[in-house]
Amino acid sequence: MIQLNFQYSHNSARLNVEGLPDKSLGHDDSRIGIISTWTLQVIGLPSLEGKKIHLESLMKVVLSYTRNYLSGINKPIGDTIGPISIRAIESDHLLTLRSSQEGIKPLEITID
Repeated sequence: MIQLNFQYSHNSARLNVEGLPDKSLGHDDSRIGIISTWTLQVIGLPSLEGKKIHLESLMKVVLSYTRNYLSGINKPIGDTIGPISIRAIESDHLLTLRSSQEGIKPLEITID
C-alpha cells in the first residue's frame, strides 16, 4: 500500500497529513481516505499532532467559532472536558487543547 503525505502551507502555518487511500470507497492512489497521522506547525507555537479524530475535532471547533465570530456572535465553542475549545480573550482568542493521555496538562494557545 502507498503511504501518502500531503502538506498544506499558508503564511505562518503548515499542516502535514499522512495516510492511505481508502480502496473500499474507490479512492485512487493520490487521495488520502484513511488518515494515520497529522502535524500542525504554527510559527512560534508548539507543534500539534494526533490521529484523525483529533484533526476532525480541531476543524469542527475552529470552523464553528470562526463562522460565529465573522457573524458577530462572540461565544465559546467546545467545553471544558472536550478535546478542544476556543473562546475570546480581550482582542485575541484562546485555543485550549486537551490530551487524550492522562497526566498531560491542557495546552493553551493564544491566537490573533
